Amino acid sequence: MVLKTLKRRLELGVLVMADFAIEIDGLTRRFGKNVAVNNLSLNVPEGCVFGFLGRNGAGKTTTIQMLMNLLRPSEGQARVLGCDPDKDELAIKQRIGYVSDNPAFYDWMTVDELVWFTGKLYTNWDHGKANSLLDRFDLDRTQKIKALSRGMKAQVALTLALGHNPELLILDEPSSGLDVVVRRDFWRASFR
Repeated sequence: MVLKTLKRRLELGVLVMADFAIEIDGLTRRFGKNVAVNNLSLNVPEGCVFGFLGRNGAGKTTTIQMLMNLLRPSEGQARVLGCDPDKDELAIKQRIGYVSDNPAFYDWMTVDELVWFTGKLYTNWDHGKANSLLDRFDLDRTQKIKALSRGMKAQVALTLALGHNPELLILDEPSSGLDVVVRRDFWRASFR
């Protein structure tokens, strides 16, 4: 039936386009003579879970950093939710949640202060969702970030990434180094 519908649309001259959350075409990133990402092309459909696998040094984090406009590509282009990361950086960041492999926080803030501060950066921050995640993780909201364990910091990072109900969630090895129980809770919270 899908093929018949597609064939019929083509017969009618209707342009059929797939909706992609991420579109990458010929993306390359060089650091001097070192090529970290070499002519990468891929499309990630909306509404799916996509795993970006490769050995250490394969360019996974570099690619994600280009999608987040933390690094500029040497060549090629990318689109995130239909937007150019360079030209539409703020619009993209309002629509996605991102957890890096090594999140940087203001360590002098408490959990509550950091959540409040982050909430001010988003037009659609959901205080109820953020509070629900903090409760689920059983985090002490009065504790300073610098006093948290690695697992607790990962839970805070996920809370911040999900607190505005993003259309797209990008996770860059957020659970590496976490114990089994914290890792399970982290992944359960990510996909609810």
